[in-house]
Amino acid sequence: MQIDNHKTDILILGTGGAGLFAALHAKKANPALKVSVAVKGLLGKCGCTRMVQGGYNVALSTGDSIERHFMDTIEGGKWLPRQDLAWRLVEGAIERVRELEN
Repeated sequence: MQIDNHKTDILILGTGGAGLFAALHAKKANPALKVSVAVKGLLGKCGCTRMVQGGYNVALSTGDSIERHFMDTIEGGKWLPRQDLAWRLVEGAIERVRELEN
């Protein structure tokens, strides 16, 4: 078995939403840091974020709205989600998606 060594300042395990967001913000906080992300499966095809209702939903299309996204979230959760937290989620979703895209 061959072992490859890599030097990094920050190693993030997992390429789900949380892992990629952590990598993004670590690099923004200190561009001089070498940030590495490791994944055990096939990149872009594994992890919990990938499996959650086919992705991360956000109100970007014509006819979509934050209110509709909120109701989809509440109804999809069978009215179990805390509505204050669900509203915070959908309210910031567009900005988070644009941040991750760039």
